[in-house]
Order: sequence, then C-alpha cells, then structure tokens
Amino acid sequence: MTFDVLATAVGWESQIPEPGSLTTITDTTGVDPTVLLLHIVSSSLKVLSSSEAIVLVSFEQIFMHYNRILRKMGTNVDAARKAKKMYFVDGVSEISSFSNIKKYHVDTSDNVSKVTQPDGVIKNLLQLSQEQIVAELIQAIVGCDSSTNTGEGQHLDESKKIKGVFIHGLSVLTYLGYTSGTIRCFIDTLKTFLQINGGFLVILTNADKDIISDLEAEDDYVSLLTGLYYQSDLILQVGPLISGYSVDVTGQIAIVCKPHYKEKIPGPLLLHYKTLENKALFFAPGQKLQF
Repeated sequence: MTFDVLATAVGWESQIPEPGSLTTITDTTGVDPTVLLLHIVSSSLKVLSSSEAIVLVSFEQIFMHYNRILRKMGTNVDAARKAKKMYFVDGVSEISSFSNIKKYHVDTSDNVSKVTQPDGVIKNLLQLSQEQIVAELIQAIVGCDSSTNTGEGQHLDESKKIKGVFIHGLSVLTYLGYTSGTIRCFIDTLKTFLQINGGFLVILTNADKDIISDLEAEDDYVSLLTGLYYQSDLILQVGPLISGYSVDVTGQIAIVCKPHYKEKIPGPLLLHYKTLENKALFFAPGQKLQF
C-alpha cells in the first residue's frame, strides 16, 4: 500500500516517470496532493546516479515546507542538496510585483540562512516579452545553481544531468497576470529540453471543476489547463472521495493515460489514498486498509 502501488498502476518500472514524459497532477478544493508529488521526488532521489539531479520548482511554498514533509517521509534533504542531487527554485518570494516593496529579498539578503536559501529564484518578469519571460524561466530552472552557471545554458554544473523537474503551483502564474500562452510556451520549451536530455517533468496544479465551470473557455485559467492536458502523457486527477467522507480514505486518484504514451497500463485506473503523518498509503477501491 506504499508508493509502489501507484507506481505499478501507472507502469513506472523504476518507480519514477519515464524519460521524456510529462505527468500532470491536478487537485481540487478540499484535497492537497503535495504528498503525492513529494513521494515521486523521494522515489527519484533513491534511484539517482552520482551524475544526476532533480529540480523542485515551487510557486506555492518556500523550501522549508517541502523540507519538513520530506524529512517526515524519511528523505535526507540536506544530504541530497549537499551532494547536489536536489535543487530548489523559489518561485514564490520574488515573482510578484509586490516584492518590489520588500525590505529584504531572498536572492540577495543575508537575512536568509544558508539552510533555507534556494538554489535559484524566479523574479517578477511581467514587464518582459513572452520570449524573454520563457527564456528567464527556463534559465532559472536549468541554470539554478548560480555559482556554477556559465550563462550559456549550462544547467547545475558540468557533471550533472537533470533527471527530473517538479513544478508545484503552475496555475498561480495566471493569478499573477502571466498569460496562458506564455505559460504553455514555457512548459513546452521545458518539456522539449528534458526530452532531449533524457529527463522527465512532473507538474502539480489546481484544476477545480467548480471554478472552471464558472469561467469562459477563453479564460487564461481554462486555457492553461486545456493546453496542459493536451501536452501531458499521464494525468493523475486527485480529488475527494466521490462516495463521500470516510475515516479510512483521504481521497481518490483517477488515472488518465494518453494512448500515444502507453497503449495500456497495469491499473487500476482509480486508486484511493490515505494521508498519514509520514507518508501516504495507496490502495484499490474495496481493498482493506493496512497501516
């Protein structure tokens, strides 16, 4: 009932997404699938070679939020970052135009401890053209180690290859004023970069049906989700238990696999999950929960 149940259901032989693939995790009001995203992060760290690294990009939370959850899951985040196997890019602290009025900035201030200091910072880019915004976002991710970045598109350091990129809170960009066209171009460019270099992409974003139903099809939020669904190879739709509240079930995960990705996956195509203090349990509907 651990993470391998989900990995087996979607056919991940190495317990992580296949190179070149885009997996999209969607959430709704009332559920928080962050632990699912971090299970994939944790599983990825276990199989990385010494020449590989993963990048976690967040538009939702600062580093300490993920550090705390991953520690509870038994992942030594400090060791992973020290070994340059994991990089964190802060897309929260500086990306809003309101950050201009702050006294301290996370990328320049000595007020931020080295433990919580991100490896890269995404700043407010709204004044730039679409091409410039996409270029800056890509550089912030693939060049996230500023101490070794050559300025020529080199990522991390010369000995590292990006195995996977994880993005949390993509839809936040639409709230801040970035157009869906710009965001889709960013994702398409990043996915292409990772495909060329043998990496995978995992995105966690909000897709609340109640919000979508109240919006026009041309709305940036709806347009972003439509484009993201089109670009995705695998979609994990996380939501509340459709049959109602249960003390043994936190929510459910509907699995949608695109035919071009895999003709068939082992399944089941619907899983239940239970969030505990230090992990999440995954199991088929009707299966007895075992802690």
